[in-house]
Amino acid sequence: MWFGTGIAHDIVKNEDAKAILKLARKVGKMRFMIAEDTNPIPVSDVANLVTDSRMGGFEDLIYVRDDETTVNIMGKVKKDKFKRLMIMVNDGSDFVFFEMKSRIKVTDITELINLATKKTPLRKKETPKQNRKKKNQDMPRV
Repeated sequence: MWFGTGIAHDIVKNEDAKAILKLARKVGKMRFMIAEDTNPIPVSDVANLVTDSRMGGFEDLIYVRDDETTVNIMGKVKKDKFKRLMIMVNDGSDFVFFEMKSRIKVTDITELINLATKKTPLRKKETPKQNRKKKNQDMPRV
């Protein structure tokens, strides 16, 4: 991953893209598996994979369950770095598995989130009193 991102980093002018390329340098091997339409993987096997992953040192980072859909995001964290990240999405008929080795620091993710939130700042709701003051400022004075 480093060679391609190293070349692209010098060419890219956009700060967002540079931040993502910096993060991509720290990604190692990745594995994908996608089963669509007719899921050949039984739910019990997916549950066993999750259990075995926990025994193997993976921690639950995010777990979401909605009707038939479950999303597991698990990781191995050592010394403030994500060494391995695993994402499993199991729907009734679809299954997605993603695993990657990395050297991504928690601070790297925080910087990326901060960069994204600077682009789209949160709006503060105006109180009726502030709104009235604003309207009065726009009115001409006699």
